[in-house]
Amino acid sequence: MLSVVIYVILYRSQLRPTKRSERLNSSSERYFTIDACNYALEEKSVFLWRKTSLPLRSVPCEDYLTQNHYITSPLSEEEAEFPLAYVMAIHKDFDTFSRLFRAIYMPQNVYCVHVDEKATAAFKKSVQQLLSCFENAFLASKMEPVVYGGISRLQADLNCLKDLVAS
Repeated sequence: MLSVVIYVILYRSQLRPTKRSERLNSSSERYFTIDACNYALEEKSVFLWRKTSLPLRSVPCEDYLTQNHYITSPLSEEEAEFPLAYVMAIHKDFDTFSRLFRAIYMPQNVYCVHVDEKATAAFKKSVQQLLSCFENAFLASKMEPVVYGGISRLQADLNCLKDLVAS
């Protein structure tokens, strides 16, 4: 009888998740990020299943930039002395745009974003809200209804180039 009880206890303890896996399965983004960083430092591969960026919505811009790890000062003197100008033409998928923008963003550069005139109002508002957090990023002054592969795509870039020269 005692051996059966011991077997059941051991069997149940094997089925119960460990504290570490309970932590990873919790809804706390903090623990998930800490574990992802620890895996990276130990040079283990890790696949992030959750979104790593936080939504802007009602968060102040300073907090949003800090929490999403935007670079806020030039990384070298050489980069600071040689700023770049970017033109981005987008029309949908705000999450992809925000990740791309975060990946290429540097504070010394200037960014003009052309949103297709046919894009939804919610998408345009989200892009405007994100760009309002940056002094060196703005929407194109004139939006075009873009047909990709057509002359309107070139016109969108030209509109942004005019705005960049003016900036």
